[in-house]
Amino acid sequence: MNVTDFLSETIDKSIRSLGQGSYERDAYDEHSVGDKNDLPSSEGSIPGQAFLLHRSLPVWSSRLCHKRGFSLNSAAKYRGNAIDVLTAVEVEEFRDILSSVITEEFPLTDDLQVPNCRDVINVGPIDPNRPLYSPGDWVEILGSDMIWRLDMITRVMSEAPDDWDWNDPNNDGRDPTWTFTYNAGDRRDIATEDLRSPEQGLKMIFGHRPWVWQQWAVLKLEQKIRFQEYHESDLKKMDIQQFATVLWNQWLNHPSNSEFKELFFDDRIGDKGRNELTHHIQKPFYLMDIIKEDNDEWNFEDDQDINVYTYSSCLGMLHPIALLSFILQLLLPFIIWNSYYCGKYEKSQSLERSEEKAKWLALLIYLYYFSTILPDAYYKMSSTVGSSDTVYSRLNSLRRNVWMKGCDTLIQQLFYKIDLFMNTAHISLLSMLNVYVLSKELEPINVVLDSLAFFFIARIDEEFARAQWWDPNRRWVRCLNMCEIFCFMLKLLVLASTVNR
Repeated sequence: MNVTDFLSETIDKSIRSLGQGSYERDAYDEHSVGDKNDLPSSEGSIPGQAFLLHRSLPVWSSRLCHKRGFSLNSAAKYRGNAIDVLTAVEVEEFRDILSSVITEEFPLTDDLQVPNCRDVINVGPIDPNRPLYSPGDWVEILGSDMIWRLDMITRVMSEAPDDWDWNDPNNDGRDPTWTFTYNAGDRRDIATEDLRSPEQGLKMIFGHRPWVWQQWAVLKLEQKIRFQEYHESDLKKMDIQQFATVLWNQWLNHPSNSEFKELFFDDRIGDKGRNELTHHIQKPFYLMDIIKEDNDEWNFEDDQDINVYTYSSCLGMLHPIALLSFILQLLLPFIIWNSYYCGKYEKSQSLERSEEKAKWLALLIYLYYFSTILPDAYYKMSSTVGSSDTVYSRLNSLRRNVWMKGCDTLIQQLFYKIDLFMNTAHISLLSMLNVYVLSKELEPINVVLDSLAFFFIARIDEEFARAQWWDPNRRWVRCLNMCEIFCFMLKLLVLASTVNR
């Protein structure tokens, strides 16, 4: 059964539930009428969303009937024993309403999922205090892997400021300054700053000139910015967005660019089209400004997963501390395993009781492992491969994107792979080796010491990176993060081939 058939069957079951009265009367009470927000949403796959719809649509559909003025006046119509109490017209009306709402929230049909050339173009005037995008508009969304992907807006939510007083007589007839968030695909509550118009749609209108300017502006910024504390162009002090805006205005108003300027200010494009282009082109500079500032999204201070291998993979330098950490994390587990694998124990009568205590203590540690260590290892693995919404995960995503372009050095490639191995496979091997060692231990105190030893070994690379002397105020890691954006944004191979001609 495909998803469309499943949703059709779900609608039929929801209609039958109205006739069979399998839910309480309060669920249909007019005071509990909800709106479209009552529709359950899920960030999983569409079949999973359909299952949630199947579980909760009967109650929600009845609220929808009241909301849309659907005629269910008689108690027998929701207390009856058969679907026959609903007329064919009412059933068809209800089916159309429910199908439209489901399709709006979870678009499944091909015409909604495959945009044409006109769908990816966002031009026209900007309405004040209105959402920039509407349901059905196609946008690009920045994922946790730091790659922009095309998706369709399915819902727009508005929220008034916290200090807005609806009971104030002075606010009668006035609208607050709304804050709009969006649903698109499987993402929910996306801020406007995390959206942009599709690149292909903008290129069909404006051509490739703005993206050539973007390459030039990134090069100019790379020449201007400095890693020198207290300097006016230091990465922490420099206003990157303002620098890019000045370059954009200089280029736009240059006499040799009059043809593009005429196109840019064409009335058919409108303020929305101009805003979408500048918003799209300025995104890399906006991201750099966010990274260099201390905020919740890029808070390097509180991220405990950034390690010395991350620094070396971005810096491209064989740092002795990173090499020392790599040797320790490989050598220490081997020494512990060798001592237990090759050692011979002669059980004496005095050790039998200690061995029994050690086994019980090891069992408790196993329970601790299965309840905490294994979930932590899974979370660490997802952060390392770039699928989590953490600073370390986004940094690894940027690093992977640069590696895929082939613009990094041999040392950068080597330590990038070391970082992946030491925070995925190595942690799993350490856990298995720890279980083996604990099963061989005879003394209770050694069981505890061995467990602490393996935990220490797994955290050597992170503890080096968190030392006060390693990177005070996390200046280096911010600089390295911005360097990754430079390498990702610049088409170095294309620029090099152009220069060599």
